[in-house]
Amino acid sequence: MKGQNHAARKRSYNTISPYLLTSCIKNRKWDSVKLYIQQANLPDENSSYALHLVCQDLNAPLYIIRMIYFAFPDAAVYLDASRRTPLFIAVEIFFVDAAVFLTHQSPEAALIRNGIGMTPIQYALEDFEPNQILSAILASNPMATQQLDNEGETILKSFFNERNCYLRSLLENNHTLLSDSQMEMKRWATQSVHSKCILMLKAVTTDNFSQYRLDNDEWLAVHASCQVDTCPWSFCNLLLQMHPEQAMKQDDDGNLPIHIIVSVQKKLSDENTINCYFCGPVEKLYYAPCEENTFLGLCENCHCSKIQNDEKEICCMEPVQKVNGVLKDLILLNPKMAAVPDRRGNYPLNISISNQQNFISTKIIFDAAPGIGRKPDAVDGLLAFMSAAVGDWDDEIDQITTIFYLLHEDPVLVKNYTDGLY
Repeated sequence: MKGQNHAARKRSYNTISPYLLTSCIKNRKWDSVKLYIQQANLPDENSSYALHLVCQDLNAPLYIIRMIYFAFPDAAVYLDASRRTPLFIAVEIFFVDAAVFLTHQSPEAALIRNGIGMTPIQYALEDFEPNQILSAILASNPMATQQLDNEGETILKSFFNERNCYLRSLLENNHTLLSDSQMEMKRWATQSVHSKCILMLKAVTTDNFSQYRLDNDEWLAVHASCQVDTCPWSFCNLLLQMHPEQAMKQDDDGNLPIHIIVSVQKKLSDENTINCYFCGPVEKLYYAPCEENTFLGLCENCHCSKIQNDEKEICCMEPVQKVNGVLKDLILLNPKMAAVPDRRGNYPLNISISNQQNFISTKIIFDAAPGIGRKPDAVDGLLAFMSAAVGDWDDEIDQITTIFYLLHEDPVLVKNYTDGLY
């Protein structure tokens, strides 16, 4: 009799459905999950593990998600029939608690793509969604910003490129964007872009990035925007508007933003984002003021052929060189910065010349502080026009124009030099 009862129990155990746990999750019988938690390592008929299923339900309690995860952690990096990890599912529906928990527990899952090649961070960057998920992904795995999207660009570069024209249209046509009470929706859109921009820049400019550093208030956004090549002028302008006090703040290396911007590549431009909605890359875009947080830019041909049913003012957008654009914004805010040396004694004018910046950039700086042209360089003791004459620049026209302008605008300097006073 004892042997028969044991056999009956064994048969009963062997015939237990492998889908009891997944059934509890689907029917939200949270109290029963613990009874069948040993089935967390069993996929259902659609290759979904319990962790995949629970992340699809925004009403699932966090303690249930934790219980299921710790019962079978490997499921965090498994793909379901739709080729999604549990983290991807949670991010896709903005299940914040689940996404944040899984990101901390399984950082490698943030780098796993879905069936069409997208990564979790791409969904986390949606403009009007909360930033908790994005913060968690970046803090746990900052390399997510350097993954390539399905266009072959890094996520960081795509983030800026996809929003550049829209942001420019707001900044260039709404000079009171951040204060006008009638611009609530556009302010909201701009602030959403701003907050995500801050997180992305922090992740790529902070050593040993972590949640602690993510919350670091001493980090300087304007300086970072100048430093990161992929960050276009529009974002630098936005950050400068929202953090004007940083324009005259020195970073840990003793640099103001002006020292940083004249050190980057002079040819940086947003020209690869100036795209006609129908034709692709163009040299000039025509657009109407943004409505409902959308941007539609057209080339000249498409614009002329498009039937205009309203009388809206049509604006024009052309590529902006980052160095020139940022320098104009900085000098306009406070011209005195052009006369402030960095920690090594180099003035913005000297740095601009040593980096062979184009003539317009050097002119902007010189016009703000012409007296610096008479100060010897901290390294070689040369005056600005002498430094510009050293060696052969990549752009000979920039070099000759720079030398000529520095001499032409300071005849006293020329006279003193010829009289042997220098």
